[in-house]
Amino acid sequence: MINIGEAVSKAKSYVANQTGAPYHSLVLESFKSEQASHVIEFKEVAGLGEKVYGHYLLEVDTKSGRITGFGKISPTNPNPEIEPIKQQKDVPEPQFEIFKDTADNFRFLLRTPNGEEIAVSKEYESKAGCLNGIKTVKENASKARIQDLN
Repeated sequence: MINIGEAVSKAKSYVANQTGAPYHSLVLESFKSEQASHVIEFKEVAGLGEKVYGHYLLEVDTKSGRITGFGKISPTNPNPEIEPIKQQKDVPEPQFEIFKDTADNFRFLLRTPNGEEIAVSKEYESKAGCLNGIKTVKENASKARIQDLN
């Protein structure tokens, strides 16, 4: 069973990856825990919170810890339905997945064989650019050295 801190952290990372919002700009607005899932609400804010750029709802499965739903709150839709997120239980091998984020830009993610997301790309304006980004990662990752910046 996933604890509340892990659920919030996972949900915050998901919002940052899907929307391009800086991680530090996402502020926890509310948290509702139910038996089967946690519903978490974040606001994307600037400065001391005086301007709100985005408002998001997420659903996290309490047993697996997977993000199972995502919704975006807006002035025209203050109570959105949390849309189910397509989940893949297991993939036969690591794979890149191309998707469009909420800003309608292309991104890719790298998923492990057990379905865990381990890397999410920057935004690309075109699918061709996104495919080129995948090609670049494939060509360079095995040769990359590790540099500890701590």
